[in-house]
Amino acid sequence: MNALAVVIAVLSYNVHGLNHWLVDDDPEARMPAISARVNAYDVALIQESWTYWDALAAQVTHSVRERGNGPDPGMFFQTGLTSFARPAFVAVSRGSLGACSGWLGGANDCFADKGFLRLRLRLANGVELDFWNLHLDAGDSDDDRAARALQLDSLVARVHEQSGDGALVVAGDFNLSAENATDHALLERFRSALALRDSGARSSHGGRFAEKHIDYILYREGPGVSLAPVQVGEAREFSDAEAPPSDHPALFARLRVAPSSGP
Repeated sequence: MNALAVVIAVLSYNVHGLNHWLVDDDPEARMPAISARVNAYDVALIQESWTYWDALAAQVTHSVRERGNGPDPGMFFQTGLTSFARPAFVAVSRGSLGACSGWLGGANDCFADKGFLRLRLRLANGVELDFWNLHLDAGDSDDDRAARALQLDSLVARVHEQSGDGALVVAGDFNLSAENATDHALLERFRSALALRDSGARSSHGGRFAEKHIDYILYREGPGVSLAPVQVGEAREFSDAEAPPSDHPALFARLRVAPSSGP
């Protein structure tokens, strides 16, 4: 194993990839703008890639391209997750988080299959990392928060089963507001259950999404693996255009990864 540290750039981005008849803009035009910018990142964890996936992937040069429900997921009852990566592919797993709140109302989450997509990748220095991409239930009602609690409990069990105590990154649209006490408590309970650290990636104070804090990039070290952020924040190349290509901020974390002699 090469003992040198490597730095990998990780992107987490909800691309608002709903069909055009569900939104008040032109997602088919927005996806190419996103696609061209994704190439700056070694690992891109994408949420809401429900439709226009071909346009989203058209300019992406990553060799690893995995979708949350396989290569042809259909329109409804899919997770809408996509993960692009350049490091060597080792394994993939995908699944539902088993809860939802809202059919006609409550953000209509039950028409999707809120779930997870896990990639195990081998970096250039030989270190293997799991990257968990997720999207939780939306909405501000008690039922929505109860659904998110169940989804997080399900995710904790999946991580224990599939990643053990290994080093990993968990990122995505948690739909947990940093400003809401109940949401914050759910996030802290989840972090504690898996010994996760918050990278600190947030939307920029002076940007379009300064008040939107529901997306996170979390991480932890593992036996024999040192992992730490060296730069985090909002990827402003996605939001500084006259018309941002999504209704979420794109978050990034540059992570230093190295073998370690610790436990």
